[in-house]
Amino acid sequence: MEDEAVFLHVPGERVVTADPLGALVAELRKRGPGGVLVCSGRRSADANGGIRFVGRAIEAANREMIRFAEIEAEPALATVETLTRLIRREKPAAVIAVGGGSAMDAAKAAYLAAQSGWKIADHFGVNRWSEACPEANPDRVICIPTTSGTGSEATPYSNIVDFDLGVKKLISEQFIVPELALLVPELTESMPEPVTRATGCDALAHAVEGFLNVGADGSHPEANDWALRAIRLIAANLPAAIADGKNAAARRNMAVAATLAGMVIRFKPTGLPHLASFSWFGRLEHGIAVAMLLPECWRYYLGNPAVAERTMLLTPVFPGKSPEEVIASYRRFLDGIGVPAALRDCPGITPELLAATAKSGAQNRMKLENAPRPVPVEDSERILAEILRKAAAGLPVIHLAGDSTVSDYPPEQFPMTGWGQALRDFCRPGVAVHNHAAPGRSTKSFRDENRWQKLLEELCPGDFVLIQFGHNDQKADQPELYAEVETAYRANLETFLREVRERNATPVLCTSVNRRRFDAAGEFYTTLGEYPRVVCEVGKATGTAVIDLNAITEKLFRSEGQAGTVRYFTIVKPGEYPGYPAGVEDNSHFSRFGAEWLAREVVRQAKEQKLPLAECFINLN
Repeated sequence: MEDEAVFLHVPGERVVTADPLGALVAELRKRGPGGVLVCSGRRSADANGGIRFVGRAIEAANREMIRFAEIEAEPALATVETLTRLIRREKPAAVIAVGGGSAMDAAKAAYLAAQSGWKIADHFGVNRWSEACPEANPDRVICIPTTSGTGSEATPYSNIVDFDLGVKKLISEQFIVPELALLVPELTESMPEPVTRATGCDALAHAVEGFLNVGADGSHPEANDWALRAIRLIAANLPAAIADGKNAAARRNMAVAATLAGMVIRFKPTGLPHLASFSWFGRLEHGIAVAMLLPECWRYYLGNPAVAERTMLLTPVFPGKSPEEVIASYRRFLDGIGVPAALRDCPGITPELLAATAKSGAQNRMKLENAPRPVPVEDSERILAEILRKAAAGLPVIHLAGDSTVSDYPPEQFPMTGWGQALRDFCRPGVAVHNHAAPGRSTKSFRDENRWQKLLEELCPGDFVLIQFGHNDQKADQPELYAEVETAYRANLETFLREVRERNATPVLCTSVNRRRFDAAGEFYTTLGEYPRVVCEVGKATGTAVIDLNAITEKLFRSEGQAGTVRYFTIVKPGEYPGYPAGVEDNSHFSRFGAEWLAREVVRQAKEQKLPLAECFINLN
């Protein structure tokens, strides 16, 4: 195995990838008297061949197997206490954990308590026994992982659930780093697709979180190299393992990656994603939860310049020209393997749970203070609530409703461009623009043609809707378009706003851009009558933000004058563009230059007004 050499440098533990059966037989033969206690879940270790594998080694070593097969998917405190009593009674020569993180965590905790003489509860916390009894030298568990995710076969951590209190508790103890980890990739081949996905995401989150933990860089000189190896292996092999569980190469590489990631978090602990999701057991698979939380936590971390710099080292795996683009690439990887886009898509994650999570974060002061960008304890509820809000909503979609000055145009009509088409160039990576605008539409025809209904059907909570109409509403000679300004037009806008808010999305009104009109004296004049005024009045009356493109373009046109405004519009000479062999002078529709200028103004206004919409856009130079 290519990565076998890397395991030679793991302090205090042996990780075996070559001939794991022979290594286990040799280990059991050198142990003192007693049987071999094998800890597992209730069914999985029998189904995946793990018990058969261990049984062969125990038989070859001339030992007797003692079974404990009662460990739940979330190991319960009562179950671990039962296992502890069994260990004390049987005094086994070795304790082997076969299974996923739950089996390994339970065995590690029970074997620790059996030797310390303490209650399990007395070990919750960090290095409780090793600090109280530093001279102790307890036996440690042998781990055979049958999933590729938790990395428990390489960590000093054990997560135990106290169901009476409804909380998960952590033992972090250097004495429970396993004695021996045996990687047997074929035992992972029976993992169902959802388990493969969730455990793989857990391993990926471990590796990325550890890599970003710049404050712990001094903990081990090779930890960052382990993290990069793990990230590369997971990105290359997790999709294949999900697609074909029998893909031996993918399973082998995922097994190596999960153990590497466990080694990473032994020295460079996880951060806010694990803090936030710690109490979500039974609601959402742990690996999926931390993978989904990571992008918004990562964006918070970017406030530390060292994290931004570290992020760019991941571009070979998650391509991007900026840290934001790297995070977006990571999120696209999750999309590709079927991870939900937002916590709002996960039934078990409720607003009440998110609020409680944010509030309880202050209880884990160490994780807050040691995050890649520390979280002040006194401000933790606000910061965590904002991170969770964004993770719940996912990246919003910007929907556009409007006329030809907003709409998209095909290449053959270039340089004609709507400002909505150009707006995409100013969006943060991952933010989508759904441009429903269409030429020749008014507030009336947009609804009559069911274009508005289609927009509403696509709308999700947290999305934004930018609305600009007026050019066609004023055409009194076209009844299919006309909306009288003080009655129908005003009412249509109010209805649009109400229907957007009913879907927990945010509307933003835009006044209509001006046409390019100059009189004989070269003075600019407006053509939109009272329609812009009504937009502003509706915005004020309903508490809706207004981006006054009418006033902005009037100021521009008066400043630039008749000649200076030519470049903003689709005014081209014959033969200048293939789509206009005879040339064209269109004083209503913008050129690419003009559309980009307008889109920039939309972004500038969103930022100057401090609208939530502004979070969707890149910073302007």
